[in-house]
Amino acid sequence: MKQHRFDFIGPMMDLTEESWKPAQSAPSVVNRKQIPLDFTCLQNSNKWLPTNLDRTTHRQIGEKDYFLHFEVKHGEPVSKGQEILLHALARRGDIVLVIHCKRVYDAELNVLRFSPLAYEILNNGEVVSTNVEQFAKRYEDWCKQPSKGIAHWQEMKGDL
Repeated sequence: MKQHRFDFIGPMMDLTEESWKPAQSAPSVVNRKQIPLDFTCLQNSNKWLPTNLDRTTHRQIGEKDYFLHFEVKHGEPVSKGQEILLHALARRGDIVLVIHCKRVYDAELNVLRFSPLAYEILNNGEVVSTNVEQFAKRYEDWCKQPSKGIAHWQEMKGDL
């Protein structure tokens, strides 16, 4: 299995499906005090600008690549560019989630806490109620076995 290491991101995980284990530590946006990029200098006469996604997780098992894309919203709508990109990724077979979060501001760290209430699976339109613990469990399960695909994210009665 091919593994990539990007030292500027932080410790890698053992990415084999059989022996998945989390990295010992991973830097976060908070720890690195990252500042958002302003791409308005790229705006042109058509008013085109790059589209971003909040998070993408990649897993490679053997020769197969698996991707999970998140777009996190705190009451605001998905932009038209994001909608086009997200649906294109879902058509490719990637798992695409639009996560609706409650706005929980942490003044000490100057961040919005990840606090999911529900997510929409763009691949099939299903909306699933959740909380941070349930979402974290589903995320860990997907990371361990991405080959199960969308099943990790679908509503399952009595699963959590």
